[in-house]
Amino acid sequence: MTISSEDAGKEIVKCMNMAKDGIHAVLMVFSATSRFSLEDSSTVETIKVFFGEKIVDHMILVFTYGDLVGEKKLKSMLNKAPEYLQKIVWLCQNRVVLFDNMTKDRRDQAKQLEKLLDVVDSVSANNGGKPFSHQMLTRIKEVHEREKVAHDAIGYTEEQITELKKEIHRTRDEQLAQITSMVEEKLNITVDKLQQQLMEEQNARLEAEKLAAEARLKSEDEIRKLKERLENAQRENEEFRKMAQNKCAIL
Repeated sequence: MTISSEDAGKEIVKCMNMAKDGIHAVLMVFSATSRFSLEDSSTVETIKVFFGEKIVDHMILVFTYGDLVGEKKLKSMLNKAPEYLQKIVWLCQNRVVLFDNMTKDRRDQAKQLEKLLDVVDSVSANNGGKPFSHQMLTRIKEVHEREKVAHDAIGYTEEQITELKKEIHRTRDEQLAQITSMVEEKLNITVDKLQQQLMEEQNARLEAEKLAAEARLKSEDEIRKLKERLENAQRENEEFRKMAQNKCAIL
């Protein structure tokens, strides 16, 4: 959320280019030692809006610094976490992995990797072995397939093959640049939409806090008035008691 849409778009296309046959798993990595913020939550929402709701079926939450937190403390933190984090854990069907990224023990490293890959396998199994696909991924796959067909062409001279390769690379770069531009445009729309949503949520929260404060002040005012009436009643009662005593003394 802190980098430009242009840089984010290039990174997204680079990742999709490496996963042209589809995405089996998406790892959302957060630090277990840092407070999970609304901005972190909006990052997940950005990916959902960008790729579609189905992307969460392939999503795994990975928390780092397990050496400082530990499994039990992380579980306790997640149970007491803000509603937006609990919602993300629920969306990911409790697929949470804790990584001790400071350990030098090869066996611990291997166990951690094995655990992560087990979760990836379970994600793949839950989705029938089918990777997640997207219109952008489809476009990129088409680029690679056309490139492969051109590379497999036979009956060309060495000079023709050199020119063909140049044309292939030029066409691929142009197409990837076009796809990158499309990704940037969609990313801008997505971020703008989420920023508007966050602003509306913040305004709604501020309004709720304002109403709560007004209700509290009203309640405090009512309590103050009730207290004053009680004190007046006690004072009048005391005065009446004294008057009664004086009358009895005269009699």
